[in-house]
Amino acid sequence: AEVKPVATLSLIVEDSDGIAYTQGTTLHLSTRYLKTISDRGVDLREEITGILHFGTSLVYQNSGSDADAEPPAWLMVGIADYVRLESGYIDRSKRAKGGAYDGGSSQTTAFFLDYLVTKEPTFVMQVNQRLAPAAPAWSNDVFEALLGSDVDTLWAAYQATL
Repeated sequence: AEVKPVATLSLIVEDSDGIAYTQGTTLHLSTRYLKTISDRGVDLREEITGILHFGTSLVYQNSGSDADAEPPAWLMVGIADYVRLESGYIDRSKRAKGGAYDGGSSQTTAFFLDYLVTKEPTFVMQVNQRLAPAAPAWSNDVFEALLGSDVDTLWAAYQATL
């Protein structure tokens, strides 16, 4: 299956630090964050919907092979932000030169994945499959296997488009 089965998905809205986090199949959303952005005039409906897209993506996507000592967290949160991007909750005009595909900003990773999808339309789905429990341990060699180039070459090509 493209996504793992989830019997129940829960949302807890609570007084907590941060923005939101996912724990198993439960999404936790911070009322403190919502108050802060509401006070700044941010559209709460749009912000909450974007957060729910991100969190729900983390619940349904594969989270690493059983063989992975440490699954690529940068890629998993990048895929979650890619879902937000594809759903219209991240503005493509926020793309910026620089950064790193595997660190810092999950939005930077999402924009990179968006570029890679122009090379192979099913790329993100294939990467998700490669993160399934029964898959081999993760390696960045997946980029070369799926796209014919190593990840650093692909990153440089993406950066050249900005």
